[in-house]
Amino acid sequence: MQPVHFIDDISRIAGETFPKNIAVRTRYDESLWAVESDPIQLHQVLLNLCVNARDAMLDGGTLTIAAENLRVDENYATMSPGLTPGPYVMMEVTDTGSGIPQDIIGKIFDPFFTTKEVGKGTGLGLSTAQGIVKSHGGVIAATSAPGGGTTFQVFLPAHEHSDPAAVSADTITASARGRGEMILVVDDELAIRDVIEKMLTKHNYRVLVAADGPQALALFAPRMDEIEAVLTDLAMPQMDGLMLARILKTMKPDLCVIASTGRLDDPRIRELHSAGVETCLNKPYTIGALLTTLERILRPEPTESEMCSSDLIVDEHKGLRPILIPAG
Repeated sequence: MQPVHFIDDISRIAGETFPKNIAVRTRYDESLWAVESDPIQLHQVLLNLCVNARDAMLDGGTLTIAAENLRVDENYATMSPGLTPGPYVMMEVTDTGSGIPQDIIGKIFDPFFTTKEVGKGTGLGLSTAQGIVKSHGGVIAATSAPGGGTTFQVFLPAHEHSDPAAVSADTITASARGRGEMILVVDDELAIRDVIEKMLTKHNYRVLVAADGPQALALFAPRMDEIEAVLTDLAMPQMDGLMLARILKTMKPDLCVIASTGRLDDPRIRELHSAGVETCLNKPYTIGALLTTLERILRPEPTESEMCSSDLIVDEHKGLRPILIPAG
């Protein structure tokens, strides 16, 4: 089946039946890959997600239904439970509503769990959607920030065919090779450390790995002259990535530091600029995104000072977006 048909149909229904203070937008690649799916069930999934988005925007807002081809590599799959490497169509339903508190977002797919008033929801909509997506070999996930809206992502295995965008992505991954630079990778998840080490080594970088901040400092101190960049997770026990970055930049001011996080609502993101962090990668990300980021900060044009002062967060699917820096 071609996902474009589902998206156009759902957007038409939403536009005709939702309150007029909700703007309905679509965004998708014209050459989306085909997916094997039950059309009625997939229609049910998307409609349920859109109704939830509507209910989260009582005062109006924007509903965006998007889709894109995504070739999941080993790096991306390691950060995304349930996904395996291969071609997918990723569909997104995003609202600009009230958001989901972090203390309950992990429960939203549980049967009968609902935040709606009695009589206004059974708590079965999202659990049913998850069951349908899983039966198609896919994965459904949600990210949200209170007051900042919610995005649901549906990953469905796809039938890949020749596509200029996919070729371009392969070309970037192949061309953005290291030149023997040493990179320190800091993450408390062993699987993530292992796959990043393997991928960076394959692409001609030398790699050191650390499980936490103290271990990273112990590795960095004797080899700071060799280490040219550090990739650190923000959320780690003992010492978080923000504190680690501040210490590392004190020890070596010209060090390039990249942060990574799975939570765009993490308050530490706002402090990255003051800590001297060049870029923040939004988890999950492909090795291609990491390689191009390293190339940008290690071999910038026209000057390193101009590029390393950029206040950017890299989102695998939404490109480069400004980090919000508080005034003063």
